[in-house]
Parts: sequence; C-alpha cells; structure tokens
Amino acid sequence: MVSIYLDTKNRVLGRQGLSFRLRRKENEILQTIKGPYRGILNRSERETSFIRDQDAHPGAVDAFLRDLDRNLPTALKPIFKTRIERETYQIGGVEVFLDRGEAIAGRRSSPIAEIELKLKSGSRKGLFALARQISVIVPAELSLKSKSDRGYDLVEGAKARAILAQDPILPQFPTVPERQSAAPSSARACRPAAAD
Repeated sequence: MVSIYLDTKNRVLGRQGLSFRLRRKENEILQTIKGPYRGILNRSERETSFIRDQDAHPGAVDAFLRDLDRNLPTALKPIFKTRIERETYQIGGVEVFLDRGEAIAGRRSSPIAEIELKLKSGSRKGLFALARQISVIVPAELSLKSKSDRGYDLVEGAKARAILAQDPILPQFPTVPERQSAAPSSARACRPAAAD
C-alpha cells in the first residue's frame, strides 16, 4: 500500500489534529480524512473513492500518484508518504493488521513495523484482551501514535525520545516515630499497618 498524506504549506490540517491521505489499493485511489482524537482511541474517519474522469486506463493510478503535485488544483500538497506491506486477519470483532514498511518525508525516512488493531464490533475490553494476548507472544509495546502522527514527526524532524515522568506528589504521612509520639501513653499492643 502506498499512502500519500497531504496538507497545506503551513500544515493547517496537522495542527488541527486532522489528516488527509490518498491511498492506492489495487487499481483504485481511496481518499481518507481522519478527524481529531476524541479521547485516546476515538477518531472519526471517512473513506471514499477518489475519482477522476481520465483515470479509466490501466496505469492511471501510478501516473496520478507520480504527478500528484501538478494534478491537485487546491492548496493541498504531498508532505509525506508511507509504503506498507500489510497482512490482514479477522479475530472476532477485531481486524488485525501486520504492517511493515516505512514513512518517507523528503530525504528522511523511518521504518514501520507494527501490529494495528481496529475494533469493528464488540467492546474495547475484547480489543485490550487481544492486545494482552499478543504481547505475551510478541515483545511489543503499546503505541497510540498513528502513521500520520509519525509522518508529521518525520516532516518536523522530531526524534523519538523517552518521555520523562514527573516526580509524583504524595500526601505527607506521619513517620512511625511521629505516630508513636502522638499516640496516647497506654499499654495497648499495636498491630503493624498493612502494606499498600
């Protein structure tokens, strides 16, 4: 699959949390727009065929993708693309995609190797149960970044980095000596506090 992500020169769509892509699927071009995230997993998506009158002959899809800059009559321009080899499986109400490929932005590129889970029906509980089963078999870590998020990072030259956690703010509890000095002086036995 070849997907080309488009945006304005100033990346207006990306700054608003939107993405717009054209994807080649066999002899068809699909256009997809994805909305901003509503929570960490909810994102609206609409996919339709991208139809041009002169695209009736074989090879037109490839020609269109090669000449995309000249063929778009709008302010949208290609900013990055992905090339993915995908295997698809259906497990219950979840589509499982095994994706291998790369994201490309100009001279920069970044490998993609992921297992994407897409809930088609059922509950999120089943989705996460499947993710846990997969993590037992494959040494994988959870990522909530979409391919478009990674493509924008590539365009902007952002490097993947660890996120430093903040020091936790814990409520002040009295120490054992402070508790003992505050306790009334009687001959009662104290049970040790249960460990949290």
